[in-house]
Amino acid sequence: MNEQPADTQGEAAWRAPARVLLRQLPRLAALAIAVMLLCAAAEPWPILVPATSPLVAAATWFSTWTVSAFAVPGWVIGLVACWWHRGFCRWLCPTGCCADGASWVGRRCGRRPRRSPRIGQVLAVVVLAGAALGYPVLLWLDPLALLSGAAGVHSGHLNFSPSWGALGLGLVLMMSLLWPHVWCRRLCPLGGLQDVLAATMRRAVGSSSIRGRPWPSASPARSVTGLPRRAFLGGAVGLAWAALLARWNPQRPRPLRPPGAAEDERFPSLCLRCGNCVRACPAGIVQSDTGRHGVGGLLAPLLSFDDDYCWESCNRCTLVCPSGAISPVTLAQKPHTRIGVPQVDMNICLLGDDRECAICRNRCPYDAIRLVFDEAEYTLTPRVDLQRCNGCGACQVACPTQPRKAIEIGRWDSGQKLSG
Repeated sequence: MNEQPADTQGEAAWRAPARVLLRQLPRLAALAIAVMLLCAAAEPWPILVPATSPLVAAATWFSTWTVSAFAVPGWVIGLVACWWHRGFCRWLCPTGCCADGASWVGRRCGRRPRRSPRIGQVLAVVVLAGAALGYPVLLWLDPLALLSGAAGVHSGHLNFSPSWGALGLGLVLMMSLLWPHVWCRRLCPLGGLQDVLAATMRRAVGSSSIRGRPWPSASPARSVTGLPRRAFLGGAVGLAWAALLARWNPQRPRPLRPPGAAEDERFPSLCLRCGNCVRACPAGIVQSDTGRHGVGGLLAPLLSFDDDYCWESCNRCTLVCPSGAISPVTLAQKPHTRIGVPQVDMNICLLGDDRECAICRNRCPYDAIRLVFDEAEYTLTPRVDLQRCNGCGACQVACPTQPRKAIEIGRWDSGQKLSG
């Protein structure tokens, strides 16, 4: 029986934790940088975290046929993954760093990894196949989107509004605690995309080494086993799901979305639920949907004019969306970017009760409201010039009637005719 010398055993014991520490240092640094970017008050820094994901970059391109400059790191990482299998996961992924920390605690508590199919590959192909039809379903499972959504700092104070990212990241940590490494190795769609890219490149070159570099040691045979079948399955599911969403949209009250938002049929699929727009809004009117408008739009951003309106001097929410769910809108474009349509109820309006009021007209930042004498009712009536109004909600916030407002912003559809 061969025994290693004591000094060799000691050196091996020292090298093992040293390698682990060396691998964790870059990911800890990446996690610290990601937190600083997400907590940054200035735009467009928060967009960099979810935009770094190759899955988000590819799905956004397939869905919108546009490429943002902030998506360049995502494309670079995707190209590197073709040659360096799971390199991003091992050295840079901040969410993976958190999951590995939970897995380490789980192992210390006696938990053991659980064998399960590699669903991440299927999820990645589902996202990309759906994106090809404009509906990148399940894109909000991206780990960098989860981390972005979990960030709770908003305008210098804690924001406890509902967040899918906080819930999703909590589930990832819980799963990693109970079944160590199950998220990163088996479920993560970003890791699954890297598996697909690496397997595709390996099959294309027909060799286990590329440019003199050995194929990664993270069980390449396992990572590509059954990949064509899984890719076919994921593609079929993604296309079927996207086609169903494109043809079947249940009739339900549709919420007001931030300026520049995509059409509501596509918006819930495009949205990452990353929370960037919620944190960016200084007025606090961008909030997460708690399910009032259907399960499909759960935790997607909507506008609430209960306490404030969409400031005419602000376009911050349009600059921090990494997925194309909200397109950039300049301040010059904002007056012409429609959010909704004001609707006046003269049964509630003070003018209909022969009382004096001109608050909505005076508070309108676009001078779109005027008071017109109605000879039939023999009273003044608020009239809205829809060519000048973008539905910012200032009139609704200023209206003094309680509990209902006499003027409220209603949903506007692209086919609706604009007339004063």
